[in-house]
Amino acid sequence: MALRFSKYLFIVFFLIAIITPFGCKKNSTAPQVDSLTMPVIWLNTFEMSFAAIKSEGNPEPQVLQIKNTGIDTLSYNISCEADWLEVEPTTGSSTGQIKDHEISARKTGLEARKDPYTTTIKITDTNSYNNPQEVKVSLTVSKEPPPKIGVSPKNLSFTAQKGGSNPPSQTIEITNTGEGTLKYDIESDASWLNVSPDTGSSKTATKKHTVSVSIGGLNIGTYNGTLTIRDPDATNSPQTVAVSLSITKKPPPKIGISPKNLNFSAQEGASDPPSQTIEITNTGDGTLQYEIESDAGWLSVSPDSGSSKTRTKKHTVSVSIGGLNIGTHNGTLTIRDPDATNSPQT
Repeated sequence: MALRFSKYLFIVFFLIAIITPFGCKKNSTAPQVDSLTMPVIWLNTFEMSFAAIKSEGNPEPQVLQIKNTGIDTLSYNISCEADWLEVEPTTGSSTGQIKDHEISARKTGLEARKDPYTTTIKITDTNSYNNPQEVKVSLTVSKEPPPKIGVSPKNLSFTAQKGGSNPPSQTIEITNTGEGTLKYDIESDASWLNVSPDTGSSKTATKKHTVSVSIGGLNIGTYNGTLTIRDPDATNSPQTVAVSLSITKKPPPKIGISPKNLNFSAQEGASDPPSQTIEITNTGDGTLQYEIESDAGWLSVSPDSGSSKTRTKKHTVSVSIGGLNIGTHNGTLTIRDPDATNSPQT
């Protein structure tokens, strides 16, 4: 009984010793079995991975090497079901020498996505010991390397006077400080704040944008607005530029007048005396806008109004003696600008 059991145990051990090496289908070397009479498929790799960027070219081809590590001749075919993968050539034979096959991934028609595209290359020879053999292939198609928004300056300030003109425009510069292409929009959150152009694109170049403000309809005070630069693909989107606008009163003007006194002399029944001139100048800031009024019927001025920022304006003063009796007559010219610090002047 013990002898019979030992015999069975020896047979089981022998079968395990024979079956184990032959069952390892992925082993790339020939099993150490002296009685092997078949070719064996050997591959230099069982996995290949490709990576491509959507807007750029196809990835570089890779080489799959195949040879026979058994005996006789290995005559094989290579197949793949994926349209995006090409194998050249698709057949081969080896009695021991290495055969090279170029594997090319084509991303045409494929969308960029997070998960890779996968397929399998199958190498078959029905007469081989380890038929078939497979190579897993992956292709990752990604968007462009992410851009990054660079903007300068980060703050702008404008100052204007109520009722005056708009302040000069200023400039911001936007640059891609990352990779790929930066494609951005610029949005203002205030009706008085404008930017032109309001879109842009940059790989490496710096793009300039003109920022302007419009003070029409705004009261005296300080206003705050924001320019927002967005590119959904940028790693730091959005970026902002803070803009402040301060509207003040116009600097007050001041009435300057010369001379302060005029004297005329005439004879009864004779002609009017020659006219004389007064000069009015703005000796303050802003704009002097004035009117001149006479309090006497015999006293007149031409023109009777004027405007000055810095220039001196001349006005002709005349008297008419008709109807006046002999004697001394006094009159006053009054110059008024309600915004002037010293209005009125006489």
